[in-house]
Amino acid sequence: MSIVGSAMIVLLMVIRYCMKSRIPKTFIYPLWAIVLFRLLIPISISSKWSLMNGLNPSKVKSIGLLKGEMVTLTDRSIPQLSYTNSIQSAKQYFPIEHKSDIAESFFETAGYVWLLGAIICLLCVLIVYGVTLYRTRTGIRHQAYEKRCRKCMGQLQMKGYIPVIEVDFIKTPVAIGFLKPRIIIPRGISKDEIDYILLHELSHIRRRDPLWKLLSIVSVCVHWFNPLVWLFLYTFDLDMEMACDEKVLHLLPKERFKMYATTLAVCARKQQVAFTAFGSTAVKERVVNITKYKRLPLLMAVVMTVFCLVLSILLVTNPM
Repeated sequence: MSIVGSAMIVLLMVIRYCMKSRIPKTFIYPLWAIVLFRLLIPISISSKWSLMNGLNPSKVKSIGLLKGEMVTLTDRSIPQLSYTNSIQSAKQYFPIEHKSDIAESFFETAGYVWLLGAIICLLCVLIVYGVTLYRTRTGIRHQAYEKRCRKCMGQLQMKGYIPVIEVDFIKTPVAIGFLKPRIIIPRGISKDEIDYILLHELSHIRRRDPLWKLLSIVSVCVHWFNPLVWLFLYTFDLDMEMACDEKVLHLLPKERFKMYATTLAVCARKQQVAFTAFGSTAVKERVVNITKYKRLPLLMAVVMTVFCLVLSILLVTNPM
C-alpha cells in the first residue's frame, strides 16, 4: 500500500503543480481522498481504465521466433511416461533449500520497529486529541458568537446547532469533532474578525474536514517511515485550508477579500508553526491564492467536476 500510495502522491503533486493557477483548490482537494484510499484500504478495484494498466506485467506477450530452421522429427519411438515412473522420479528429487537467517532477522526486526513507531504515533495523537477535548470543558460558551454562528450557518445552508467555545489555551481557531462538531476560538478575537473565522470553520464542518483530517493523521501513523506520506499530510492540510478559503470568498463580496486575508495574517502571527497551514510559507501561499481567486463560470465548474471524476476513476483503480 505504501508503494502505490507513494506513486499516487507523486502523481498528484505533479498535477497540482502543473494546474496550480488553472484549477481552484476546491477541485484539487478532493483528489487527495484517492491517496487516503490507497494508504488505508488494502482492497483493490480492477478496471481497464486504470492508469496503471501500462505497468501491468500480464500484458506482456511472448513473441515467436521470426527466423529459424525447420526441425523434422524422426520416426524414432518416444518412450511413454507412466505414473509409476513419475512417482519414482519424484522420490529422487530433493529440493535445495536456502535459508537466510540474516534476512529473516532483518525483516522481523523491521516489522517490530514499524509496529512500535505506529503505536507511538497513534498514542501521541490520542493523547493530544484527548487533552484538547478535556480542556475545552473549561471553556466558556460565547452566546453572542453562537448567535452570529447561526447566521453564518444560514449563509452556508447548514442546519442544526454548533456550539462556539472560547478558551485561552489555543492561539488560532479550530473546528473539532466529526460526530458532535464544535468551534473552538481563542480569547481576544475582534468583532471584525469573528464572521470570517466562523464562516471558515463552518466550511470545514460542512465538508466533514475533521474526519478527513483524522484519516490523514492515521495514514501518517501507519506509514510514518515514508517521507512522502509526511509531505502528503502537509499538502493535504494546506489544500484543505485553501479550499475553505475559496468557499468563504465565494460568499463574500470582492471588496471584503482584503479584510479576509488580513484576518488570516493576524491568525498566522499568533501561531507560527512549521508543519501546519498557519506556517509562514503556507500563509503566504494562502494569501496569494486569495488575491488570485476568481469565481468560475457554471460551465467551467461543470468541466472541472467531470475532469476530477474521470481522474479519480483512473487513479483509484488497479489494472485488470
